[in-house]
Formats: sequence, structure tokens, C-alpha cells
Amino acid sequence: MSKTKTLIRSIYLYLAVFVGLMMFAIPAGQLLKLGMQTWFFPLALEQEYRYDEAYPTKPYINRITEDADLATIKLTEEEVEILANWQTDYKKWQEDQDSIDWRKARVQNKVADNLSILIIGLIVFLSHGYVLRRDKKKDN
Repeated sequence: MSKTKTLIRSIYLYLAVFVGLMMFAIPAGQLLKLGMQTWFFPLALEQEYRYDEAYPTKPYINRITEDADLATIKLTEEEVEILANWQTDYKKWQEDQDSIDWRKARVQNKVADNLSILIIGLIVFLSHGYVLRRDKKKDN
């Protein structure tokens, strides 16, 4: 192999080993952080509890305004059905929300993300490091 090809190959292998090492180190740090937040500093995760879970929006009925007297408004059958469907959807949503531990779900999601990157980074690091080691042994 020519010197230029050898140099390019070496640069590629060292770069791949570095990228693999970073793909290992960064998620390992994130996993350590998650572990510390889970077991030692649980209040650090409180900010992530149920903020982005949207509830069913109340249906718009144009005759009902903010200053309307709700006691005197007569609803049509269609409007009563729309409100009843919304109430059903809202109650189901509340039950679903109460059955989920959102903090635990987010932590598990982050762990899964970080573990996948960590595993791929470890594979890249070890495989390219093996090739570099083998090439060094050949040169000696």
C-alpha cells in the first residue's frame, strides 16, 4: 500500500476510534447523571413531570361566551352530545394520566437512548481499535 493510502487509512481509523470513544463517553456521563438524579437527587427530575401532556380541549359552542348566564342557556341535542363526548374523553384522559408514572417513563426513555448510543460507540471504538492494533503489530 502506498504511503498516502496508509496515512489516509490511519487518519480514518484514529478518527473512528475517537468518535467511538466520544459515543461511549458522552452517554456514559448521561447515564451517570440519570442515576444520580434517580437515587441521590430525585427533586432534579421534578421539573419533567407531566408538562407536555395535552388534555382534550373543550368543544367550542358559539352561544356560550364568558359573560353568558350558564343557567339560562338551552343546548341543542347536538351540543349536549358534543359536550357528553368531550366529558367522556376527558374522564378517560384523566384515568390514563393517573395510571402513568411520567417521571419514570422519561427516565427509562433517556436510559434507552443513552444505552443505544453507548453500545454503538463501544462497537465502533473496539472494532477500529482492533484494526489499529493489528496494523501496529504488522508494522513491528
